[in-house]
Amino acid sequence: MGGTELWSSVFDPILSALLSDLDRDILLRWLVFFFANEVVRTQPDAIICQVNQLSWGIPLGYGEATLEETNPNIDSLANDLLRLAIMNFKAISKSKMSDVLGFQIHGYNLKVYLTQKMPNSPYYTITEVLAITFSKSIQELDSLTSRANIESLLSFDTVFWTICCNKHDV
Repeated sequence: MGGTELWSSVFDPILSALLSDLDRDILLRWLVFFFANEVVRTQPDAIICQVNQLSWGIPLGYGEATLEETNPNIDSLANDLLRLAIMNFKAISKSKMSDVLGFQIHGYNLKVYLTQKMPNSPYYTITEVLAITFSKSIQELDSLTSRANIESLLSFDTVFWTICCNKHDV
């Protein structure tokens, strides 16, 4: 399965339902499709942001997606996490927000992070708030729909809409 098929058939239906709200003008959009021979990339794979009429507004979060390999490329995963941290830091600094969401997809695994600026301090924290494995086939679907996974996804939804959005009057 290629990168586009992975996010469009597995992750986008669930993440878009959790992170997009047309009534509040907030959308999850995928920016980059997977390129095989990229040297250095500064643009995220996905962005969660407000829509301000015809332009994209304040970013509320970013996402990175990597295909699963037989031998995991730890350097690539670390670069994706570092890219998320830097983009979240810039979003917080530029918009004066205090919280920005980031997510990292590696194969069928999803990790969600919350980047926060510590009050009255020049320091930032990045905290993992969710780690979940999506099912690879319809036969494994019951593992995704377990009570623990549903509660984790609902908690993720609550974290995003109460911490990242309500504090910023989105």
